Order: sequence, then structure tokens, then C-alpha cells
Amino acid sequence: MSYLSNPNLAIIPLRKFIPKSLLFVWLSVALFACQRHTHVVKTDTAYLPMGDQKQEDSTIVATISPYKQKMEQEMNTVIGTNSKLLELFKPESPLGNWAADLVYEKTSEYLGFMEIDFALLNYGGLRIPSLPAGDITKSKVFELMPFDNVLVVVEIKGSELQLLFDRAAQDGGWPVSKHIKMTMRGGKAQDVRINDKKVLSDKIYKVATNDYLANGGDQCTFLKDNTVTSSNKLFRNAILEYITTKTAAGKALQAKVENRVFILK
Repeated sequence: MSYLSNPNLAIIPLRKFIPKSLLFVWLSVALFACQRHTHVVKTDTAYLPMGDQKQEDSTIVATISPYKQKMEQEMNTVIGTNSKLLELFKPESPLGNWAADLVYEKTSEYLGFMEIDFALLNYGGLRIPSLPAGDITKSKVFELMPFDNVLVVVEIKGSELQLLFDRAAQDGGWPVSKHIKMTMRGGKAQDVRINDKKVLSDKIYKVATNDYLANGGDQCTFLKDNTVTSSNKLFRNAILEYITTKTAAGKALQAKVENRVFILK
């Protein structure tokens, strides 16, 4: 499920990583604790006992405490190491390059029967300004990608690609994979090259991205009628898999600005 109606809504679906039994108890207690409790008393000067609220609260805390500890332990699990700070900024950034290359690699893995030309992400889809150097926990990945976005491939005719790159340019630059070189001027994309080749107007290009953009989000309504192939894999889970795999291979996370995007003044 993607939060297309409100892309700024950051909800962390803990059910993906927390056992249902623990999550049910935690949510039930949390909702109960957040309710307003109304006590009916007489309007005369007599006082009626309303129960020991402190005792009720302490009982709730004691009940959820072991589950809360297990959730915190799960979310604080270290899944990898970042060799240095990866920041997100426009028009091109280390974190944006890292994320776009990750999307290209993982989507190509999930849809092995399909040759993908490049990956592109909307800038607002990455929700934290940086990944710090050092240990990376599951909770940090949830902060980076709190949405249930799915990785997909959109097929776009070369003659229509200009609309997509212009949209990225209008927003000051979006993350693109290493297969792209482009310049921007006045909110327009210029001299776009894919794998060092000029865009062919009659070629169908396959672009790895998220289903939010594919469904017209972030002013990309021109993508809605295009052919879309879903990987049925959550972007967030792809990030977790990618980091875990790199760590198992003894590789730290790293990325840098590579002049994929230029701004002409």
C-alpha cells in the first residue's frame, strides 16, 4: 500500500518486522492509553471514588514493558556500516546517488527478465537529510523510507522522457542512477544522455522508480497511462536487503557526487 493521497504522511508499518502478537498488544494498549477517560460524578458536594488511576497506569506500563523492549531491540539492530556521512541535497548528492543506484540494482535483481535503462527517484521520497557515518540500524532505514512504496519499472517512449527530466529540473534536481548525465537550466533539462548516448525519440526506455511516481505522484501525472511492471517488493525492504548483503560481503556503504547532474547559469 502506498500513501499516494498524502505523500508527506510518514507512518512506520512495524508489522513488517514485529511479530503480530506483540504489535497487537502494543497497539491496543497505546490506543487505550490515548483515549480521553470521562468520569461521571454527582453535582452535589458529595465525592464519589473514581478508582486508582495511578494503579491503572502502572498496570498498563507493566503489561507493555516487555513488548516495548523487544520492539526497541528489533529496531535498534545494526544491519550495516556507513563509511562516511551520506548527505541529501540538490541537484546531486551522495545519498541521492546511493539510493538511485540501489533502486537500479535491486529492481534489476527482482525483475531479472527485464533490462532496465536507469533509475530515477523523486527528491521528497527520501525523508531524512543524511545517513550518518558508523552503524546503520533498522530504525534509521525506516526513517529514510517510512512509506510502503513498491519498486516498479515504467516504460516511457524517448519522445516523452523530456517531461520526466523537466519535472526533475523544475524541482532543482532528483536522484538519478549512474547511467544518467544531464544539465539543467531555467527549470528545463538539457543534453540528457543515457549510458553516454543521446535519447532516441522512438525507443522505449525502462525506468526503475517507485509506484508513487508511476501513479502520477509529485506532479508526474504524465506517467499514469504508461505500462508499469511491479516488482512487488517494498522500497524499504530493498534498502534493508541491500545493506545486509553488502555488510555480509564485508563492504561498507559509500557514495559520492559524480557530476551526473549539472546546473547551467
